[in-house]
Amino acid sequence: MFEVVASQLVTVEATLGDPGAARRRFETLDGIAVLPTNSNLDSIANEIIKRRMMPANAMSDALPVAATKRDLR
Repeated sequence: MFEVVASQLVTVEATLGDPGAARRRFETLDGIAVLPTNSNLDSIANEIIKRRMMPANAMSDALPVAATKRDLR
């Protein structure tokens, strides 16, 4: 089963640009869980970038990756 989530950055980016398009984007996000952020996630995202698992300019993409988790039982 999958859960659709968005990062806080996505919610900010959704409000940018053309006001009509921004409103539609923001409405699309209604009801979608927003991933929490904290310094631990920032550290993990920085490590992803440091290890070149993602490009240096991809911090906005590394944060949601850092927030994912797996149940490894």
